[in-house]
Amino acid sequence: MLLSVPAREVRRLLELADPQHLDERADGLPESALSALMALVPCDVVTYNVHDAVQRTTITHRESSFGLDGNAEPEADVDLFWAAYWSVSCSYPDRSGDYWSVLRHSDEVGSPAGRHGREMMQEYLRQCGMRHEVMVPLPPDDHLQRRVLLWRHDGPDFSEHEVLLLSLVRPHVVAIQDALDRRRSLEPDLTPRQRQLLGLVASGLTNRQIARRIGVSEHTVRKHIENIFGRLQVNSRTAAVARAFPSGEWAAPAAS
Repeated sequence: MLLSVPAREVRRLLELADPQHLDERADGLPESALSALMALVPCDVVTYNVHDAVQRTTITHRESSFGLDGNAEPEADVDLFWAAYWSVSCSYPDRSGDYWSVLRHSDEVGSPAGRHGREMMQEYLRQCGMRHEVMVPLPPDDHLQRRVLLWRHDGPDFSEHEVLLLSLVRPHVVAIQDALDRRRSLEPDLTPRQRQLLGLVASGLTNRQIARRIGVSEHTVRKHIENIFGRLQVNSRTAAVARAFPSGEWAAPAAS
């Protein structure tokens, strides 16, 4: 079947491959990528989720929405979600190893005995204030499942055309995820305190000024910097900042 994609939607597809998405420091896919998906396929909420299905735990939840608080947790029974998980489309990638098929909640890809599970998941969606859902699965991170979900409060279900659009854009989303994973793997493993102190170094403060800012002795600051040099395998403040913050982005948290 030949898919006709209007020029406006092609431009939105290309937006997802823009390197600017990699400029954002985010836990998971950046806000700009989620917003671009929302522009491509109109919906009420787009979420990026990472969860451990064995431990029945959500590791990461990022949300982009119109008129909703992105930090708000849904008023829903999470136990209901996990009780239904293995018998509905949510677990299809886990069960099949198929991480490229874009699926709607209404697609019949659950387990053979999944009718009760579908009813429980439908109730969970109702509690979340949602009626329709489409899932864009991403390659897992070891045992952690990663996916993008588009949601609608009401109205029509996601169409075949929209599912095909999301299938076309999925490789771009995977490329962004892969690039972010590579960048994070290269970032040095500093403690929050060391990262805070190095942010103050990057802002141009002297050891004495840093000591006053974080409420420790100047000697302690020197020892911290020596430890940072050792961990980063550098011998200057400039090299330490460049190694710790390769993208040039840093933040100095307030003293605890």
